[in-house]
Amino acid sequence: MVHAPWEGRFSNYQTRDGMRVPFGGAVAWMRPEGAKTYFRGTVTQLDFEYSS
Repeated sequence: MVHAPWEGRFSNYQTRDGMRVPFGGAVAWMRPEGAKTYFRGTVTQLDFEYSS
């Protein structure tokens, strides 16, 4: 196992209840030979509540 930096890229921003939320995203380890994506996802449902 080797420590490596990572980055997340997010897309398809939509406004929901006044907040801009990314509905697509991908996360990759940044390796000397290039980015190695290990997760891609799409939000299919969004539920949240504001804290008081």
